This record gives sequence, structure tokens and C-alpha cells, in this order.
Amino acid sequence: MRQMMGVFAQLDRGMTVAKLRHGRRIKGEKGEYAYGAPPYGWQAHKKDLTEEEMEQAGRARARQLRDEDGLSYRQICEVLEAEEIRPKRGERWHPETVRRMLANATDHPPTLRKRVSYRRTSAGSVDGRHRPEEGRRRVRQPAVRAQRVH
Repeated sequence: MRQMMGVFAQLDRGMTVAKLRHGRRIKGEKGEYAYGAPPYGWQAHKKDLTEEEMEQAGRARARQLRDEDGLSYRQICEVLEAEEIRPKRGERWHPETVRRMLANATDHPPTLRKRVSYRRTSAGSVDGRHRPEEGRRRVRQPAVRAQRVH
């Protein structure tokens, strides 16, 4: 009885995940924001992302410090804190936060992230790349026993 309950719980979870994934994909195809918290410089407002002007100025300043002045991410953090430009969350800037903020080269808001799916094809390849070690059945090798020396 417990196994049957587990089977149905697993099925229900799979169906819920599929529904949510499908809904996010449809929302993204419509051009609406579909994934997680909005990035620095953007805010969610009625299904769309709108620019947050103070944060956009902070993004522009950080990009200027990186591109024109050639500063490192750590130095950019120090300058942003000195100029009292605050991060979206937290009290201080961190180099990884700055790197992620500047990773998006465009100023367009993200709407639909392409997800990589690794589905196995009938030819034994994954996403068109042949990986024979994964597609083959492994033959079990007999164990080699150490000889005891008496």
C-alpha cells in the first residue's frame, strides 16, 4: 500500500513540474518575465519588467568602470560603495554580484531563458554529440584477488 502511495505521489509531482514548466515557457514566449527574481536594474510590474532608473544608472556606472577605466570587479565594488550606489539585496557589493550584473551585455530585460535539455537519441548520442561511453552497456570485469603470501 505504501509503495502505491509513493508511486502516485511521484506521478503527481511530475505532473505539477510539467505544468509549471509549460506555463513558464508560454509566458516567456509572450514576452513576459517568467523566471525568478528580476535582475539588477529591473523590477517586475504587472507581468512585465520595467527599468529601475537608479539601478540602471548603477549598471551603467559599473560598466563604465570596467570598460573605460579597466577596474577589477573588487575595485568596482569599492567605487560603487563609495558613491553610495546600493545593490538590490544586501548591504555591500561583492565581486561576484558585479560580475553577474555585467554578464548581460545588452540592456534588454531577459524574458525567456533557453534551457539545455539532454535527451538521449536513438543513436546513443546526447544532443547530437556522440558519447559512446554513456551509450554502451558495460561488461563486468572479474575481480582480481590479491594472492596472500604465507
